[in-house]
Parts: sequence; structure tokens; C-alpha cells
Amino acid sequence: MINRAGFLASPIFVLILLVLLSQISDADQAGFDLPQANGCYLVGTRTDVLIDAHRSRDLLVTMWYPAVGGTFTLAPYMDKKTADAVAEEWKLQPDFQRLVRTHARLLAPIAEGGPFPVVLLEHGSGVVPAIYTVLAEGLASSGFIVVATNHPPDSLIAVFPDGHELKFTPYWPAEGDRRTQGVAMGRFADA
Repeated sequence: MINRAGFLASPIFVLILLVLLSQISDADQAGFDLPQANGCYLVGTRTDVLIDAHRSRDLLVTMWYPAVGGTFTLAPYMDKKTADAVAEEWKLQPDFQRLVRTHARLLAPIAEGGPFPVVLLEHGSGVVPAIYTVLAEGLASSGFIVVATNHPPDSLIAVFPDGHELKFTPYWPAEGDRRTQGVAMGRFADA
């Protein structure tokens, strides 16, 4: 995976992610719990669509934040269309997302005690914000609000609440060397 600056995503992060995802492939129908965040807050999450009028596009924005307890539904790891695209790209079992359990509560109210610092989570090219759920939940449980945009055309796929989707298409020469790819990415970022 190459990020916007043309560097490979952190090899350690990718290794950890692949180990976790390989465990999903071996999971029985009981599922796979993502690692529990160890901060002092419960975690809430929500995804909203923001309109970027300057660029004439909509952005999916997912937030993880310190939350209050209650009987809120646990958030899904990712939606089915996104999971299908990830499974195809990474050769994972179909519907793997149904076996993955997060710890964030969907639409739970934000905890008292703020203000909370904000962390902007930038996904790498060809992936989606959900891939970073463990990191985001960990930060949110420690008192941070984590904001991640799913920004096409960098993301593997962006699935909007109305069902339309935008899929990843590399905007750099896939067969080019890293320097050529980096220059193309830089030009795209400047546009």
C-alpha cells in the first residue's frame, strides 16, 4: 500500500493488520472480537456525510469518540459492500465483516468531561477508515475524538447511506517506479 506521499504504509501496521485479518479467516461462527481498547472511556461512533462544495463532492466522515454507557448497539466493523470490496482485494472470505465485533457503540452520546482533543485519521491509498478501527477505538477510549474521512478516489471504496458507491482507481502509473508514482500523487494532491 502506498500513501499519498508515495511511501509504503508502515510495515509493522500492515503486518499486524494481516495477522488480525488472517485470524478472521480461521474464526468459527462465534466470530472475532477486535482487541479491547484499554482507556477509561467507552467508545461511541457515527458516520456522517459532509458536503465539500469547493470540490463538488460528498465525503463520508467516521468519528470515534469517548462515550457514555447504555444499551447502544455495537457498531458493525464495516458495511457489506465495503467488506465485499476489501475481501476481493485482500482475498478474504466473503462476509468476513459479519464475524468481526467492534467495541464502539453506534450513535452513543459523547461523554462528559470534555473538551476532548481531535485526531485526524488519514487512511492510506486503496484502503478504508474501518481498517483502522482498533487504533481509533483505542484513541477514543483514551479521551480523543478521532475523525476519519473516506475520501475517493484514494479509498478502496466509499459506500454512501443512499447506496451509491465510489470505487478506487489508481491515479498514478501502477507499473511505474516509486519516484514516478510519487510525482503523480503529488500532482493529484495539488489539484
